[in-house]
Amino acid sequence: DELMWVSSIATDTLTVTRGYAGTTAAAHATALAIEIVGHAQIEGDPPPTPRTVLTTEPYNYTQIFEDGIHITGTQLATKQYGMDDEYDYQVAKILKEQAILLERALIDGMRAVGTATTARSMGGLRDYVTAGPSDLSGAALTQADLEAALQGRFEVVGASAMPKLIIANAFAKRRITGFYTPFVRSSREDRTGGGYIDTVETDFGVLKIMLNRWCPTNRVYLVNPDFIGVGAMRGREFYEERLAKTADAIDGHVLGEYTAVVKNATAHAVIKGFATS
Repeated sequence: DELMWVSSIATDTLTVTRGYAGTTAAAHATALAIEIVGHAQIEGDPPPTPRTVLTTEPYNYTQIFEDGIHITGTQLATKQYGMDDEYDYQVAKILKEQAILLERALIDGMRAVGTATTARSMGGLRDYVTAGPSDLSGAALTQADLEAALQGRFEVVGASAMPKLIIANAFAKRRITGFYTPFVRSSREDRTGGGYIDTVETDFGVLKIMLNRWCPTNRVYLVNPDFIGVGAMRGREFYEERLAKTADAIDGHVLGEYTAVVKNATAHAVIKGFATS
């Protein structure tokens, strides 16, 4: 309960007035956390030493997503049920596959610069979202874990930047549904069994739940989607291109170069390492 007024700072040494503003000086444990109440400047004094801190910009790398197409002349000449053109069919199939791989990289990718002999890769949520409770080390995921993670983000970023979305795999989604199903509001006329939870209301805001196949089974991400995005390098959105003909076949590829942006990393949280059975 003691307030102190700091009159000067020399590196890590503070000169203070103890028992400021009528409070009582008290003993404090070593390394005790202190809170800055505000700045009180003496009238007429020159400005204090600037307290600004140099910012550092997080960064990411672009990742090339590519797959090849090889259709022989025989394949092109063969009529197949439900398929007008084998080449076009393969292009459509690969585009879907690459979109899935891009989504997986957004969730589980790790940033790597690459070399002449190893590929470059983009970082995703696994790389940039590290705040939250400590690893649960095999303990069961609980409602208290979710709410503790949200409380931690509230204390850091405040209400305006709080997570709005929970990303969970099938097992974690079932766990979360189990937390909140007993509290679902219903009428007496309802005769349908079971429960499905896609939105939860907490002391720290309302969050939607996204069921995602690619989220690791033992991880739950609590994110603010306003601060997350995926984009292509200029002129490198997914495209199909036919390559030079070298044999009795048509060769081509589908290629795109993308990266992820995770702004304000402290606005997101991850809960990891919980039991999955």
